[in-house]
Amino acid sequence: MEKSMDFISYPFLHEKERIVDHEVLTDELASYLGLILAMGTSLHAETEWLMDKVLHLNGSVRGMVAITPADTKWLLQDYRRLKEQNLMRLDGFVYPTGHVIACHYHVARGMAKRVTRNLHLIRHSVPQSLDELIDFSELMTNYLFVCALEINRLNHIDEVRFHSKSYKKGE
Repeated sequence: MEKSMDFISYPFLHEKERIVDHEVLTDELASYLGLILAMGTSLHAETEWLMDKVLHLNGSVRGMVAITPADTKWLLQDYRRLKEQNLMRLDGFVYPTGHVIACHYHVARGMAKRVTRNLHLIRHSVPQSLDELIDFSELMTNYLFVCALEINRLNHIDEVRFHSKSYKKGE
């Protein structure tokens, strides 16, 4: 059988470099944010904006950097807004539970951590600085956490505190 583009899901999957992992991870995260949008999140505009930025983050390592300082500034401002609204919920570790949409934001947060980890792993193997992308990605991870808290707050669901047996209080 003659192979065509129909047999190629993504042209860079054969590469050994981790840049392709960045692209796969960001594609997965953007798709998951699309799922959260389809579920009817109360944070629709914010999630739609973030999904767009994640798709720009996708090509920002192999192609031109498309995440700007203005993007990071906007994300930081909205992060601080949501964090302020949820100060009473930010007391230590919490279980990733609550409203079903909050749970999905927690899953997206885990995906964002993988994106961030991969950016740290590839930062020294690419010619351009990834500092702006890493800052955005680190902040995005924290932002998705406060999105989960906000969804629970809006739905009058309390966070359930997790008490670790691995770390002493104050560590």
